Amino acid sequence: MKNFFVNLLCSLIPSKKLSYSVRSRLENSGDLARCSKKTLHRLGYRVQKMANGITITGHGLNIFGGADNTLWTAAGVLSGEYDFDSHGKDFVAIDIGLNIGLASLYLARKDFIKKIYSFEPFKPIFDQAKNNLKLNPQISNKIEIFNFGLSDHDGEIEVAFNPDLPGQMSTIIDRFADKGYGKETATLKRASKILTPIFARHGKNIMLKIDCEGGEREIIPDLAKFELLGHVSVIIMEWHNGIVQPLEDLVKKHGFNVRIYNENKEAKTGMLYGERQ
Repeated sequence: MKNFFVNLLCSLIPSKKLSYSVRSRLENSGDLARCSKKTLHRLGYRVQKMANGITITGHGLNIFGGADNTLWTAAGVLSGEYDFDSHGKDFVAIDIGLNIGLASLYLARKDFIKKIYSFEPFKPIFDQAKNNLKLNPQISNKIEIFNFGLSDHDGEIEVAFNPDLPGQMSTIIDRFADKGYGKETATLKRASKILTPIFARHGKNIMLKIDCEGGEREIIPDLAKFELLGHVSVIIMEWHNGIVQPLEDLVKKHGFNVRIYNENKEAKTGMLYGERQ
């Protein structure tokens, strides 16, 4: 009976419809990693667990991750959560929240994505992403990576660093304070200042992918303040730590049709998809 319910929950993982409490129970029991592995197998990827981490290969990708967190992150990304219709046009992608490089490499496989700019503030995670790019030389030449995060200001922040949960590291909340982890310093730069020359270089047809554990609440308003959202054609964003309405209203105000989905009110997270009208 337990296997039946676990398998049922497994089917929901790519869409992130699990409640926070159920997801936590699966994570603590190890079932979340097992479910994610099943999802990746179903998608045609091979997963190998090694002494020092996990490898995921298939469909022209070769990914290495150091923790089980890699599995459930990959299950979402590789199931297509950042897919969009290019309508026959070439695109440039901006990946805010590079993590270990999964989304950037997934997007780089698409012929209509011609260039990707990716941002990751935490050095250990950035270094792992850099290594994953080296494992995929056939597509990584499209990707330019930067070891700083984007925000609405320049500065530095020091937070406790959890190497087992790189996908949950945030420059907004010190989630692992007082848990015994060592500190990591992250550099932040103002999004409008960094992205203005990129937008000027490429014009429009820009896809903005954002998954930065709360940083979207600073980045989107900063871009809107300087009228930079006009360069963006598609926004795919995971929002965190609160209600999405202010961000949704701001994106709509700048000419996007918006869809909110996979909302988890308990965890105060969800996805926002915006496409220019």
